[in-house]
Amino acid sequence: MLGKSIERLQQEVREVHAEQTSLRAELAGLRAHFTAHLTGLHASLEAVIEARLGALGAALDGRLVALGGRFDALDAALDARFETTHRQMATNLEVALAEIRTLRRE
Repeated sequence: MLGKSIERLQQEVREVHAEQTSLRAELAGLRAHFTAHLTGLHASLEAVIEARLGALGAALDGRLVALGGRFDALDAALDARFETTHRQMATNLEVALAEIRTLRRE
């Protein structure tokens, strides 16, 4: 009876060992599948990020160009306004000097 119990236990140990081996193989397969899936996901994510960064960079470049154009236009308008004001001041000064000369002659 003790011999049969030992044989039964040995058989159970062999079955548990076989099941462990099977589970380890399944776990290794799942790890490989998971790693491959993550690698593919990482590559896809990188591609999406690169595309979106490229689009964002292009949009920002476009806005910077437009903003630069607006500043150039504003600069030209300020230059024109300064030139007009300068001419008006020069004209006013000439008129004032002419009036002073007229008053001195009298």
